[in-house]
Amino acid sequence: MLTQLNCPNCSTPVLSEDMNIHKLIAKCRQCHAIFDFDDSQQKPVKRERLEIPLPEGFEVQQQVSSLKIAIKWRKTKAGIIFFTIFTVFWNLVTLPFVLIALAENEWKVMLMISLHLMVGIGMFFYTLALYLNKTYVDVDTHGLTVVSKPINLPFNKNRHLGSRDLGQLYVEQYVASRTNNRPNYAFAVRARKKGENKDIRLIKGLKSEDQALYLEHEIEKFLNIENEWMEP
Repeated sequence: MLTQLNCPNCSTPVLSEDMNIHKLIAKCRQCHAIFDFDDSQQKPVKRERLEIPLPEGFEVQQQVSSLKIAIKWRKTKAGIIFFTIFTVFWNLVTLPFVLIALAENEWKVMLMISLHLMVGIGMFFYTLALYLNKTYVDVDTHGLTVVSKPINLPFNKNRHLGSRDLGQLYVEQYVASRTNNRPNYAFAVRARKKGENKDIRLIKGLKSEDQALYLEHEIEKFLNIENEWMEP
């Protein structure tokens, strides 16, 4: 008896309302994989490729040998208003203590508020990146490169995958933050490397599913990757 059905792509438990027990087909709410199941055997099936219009904040240049997509963070990132307000509030509260400590040479006070100061500086640069940065996705016959600039953030790694290593791409919904204990969701595009039961997050922090799906579909179409899921 099958007591728990997990998605073959991302291993997320599948809810009963997302299963068709007559056709033995299920859909994953996390990564949107559609697969059939029979006698506990989960087999991937092809998905129809949706036509998604160009999202706001995306710039696309496609040639025969290359695909270039530029993504403006201020148009596509989740939580930009929250981070702006939080950064301004945090630094307005911290700045007077810093100025007083410097004016009176109170280095003990500076030491006490150093953690708050570092958080404020980090939040300032991240918020600045939300307004200035673009993520550049370059795809050609050699593979895929993802670079974000002009502000290079340590937790926002640049990525490169060779075309021989690049398997399926899929969209992930995840909890980016919480407000009053309620989750704030964001979307990411993940890639599975061929021959490996693991994947990497290429782009994260997108505020809508259509933005992530557009990236997934355009990259897969350019590289002639069939829109289906591999077994883990």
